[in-house]
Amino acid sequence: MKHPADYELAPGVRNIVSYITQQLAIGVAKKQDWIISAAITERLGQSNWKLEDLVGRLYRVQAAGEPYETYVLDNQPLVQIWPPQLTDFQDGHSQHIEASVQYRTFPNHGIHTQGN
Repeated sequence: MKHPADYELAPGVRNIVSYITQQLAIGVAKKQDWIISAAITERLGQSNWKLEDLVGRLYRVQAAGEPYETYVLDNQPLVQIWPPQLTDFQDGHSQHIEASVQYRTFPNHGIHTQGN
């Protein structure tokens, strides 16, 4: 098995650990954006909204001691998002890390997981 330092990286990438961490963070952010966007679309009943339409209407709160963030639209809870869960596994000689995000939409649609 190759040592991480032996892999050839894309131009501008200096450290494999930094690269993997960055890609994982980007993936989590995209999942969270998708969750919030889908909840907004469902609440508004239309998909052609713009961020400018939500200024002063959408905000994030996190109560002390709670692990999740709550997004609020028009003073009503929209969605709660928990911190990402990381899972690592080995497939042959490859090590994989995957992130999933649990969330709950309102009104009371239960807890879901947005995975890979």
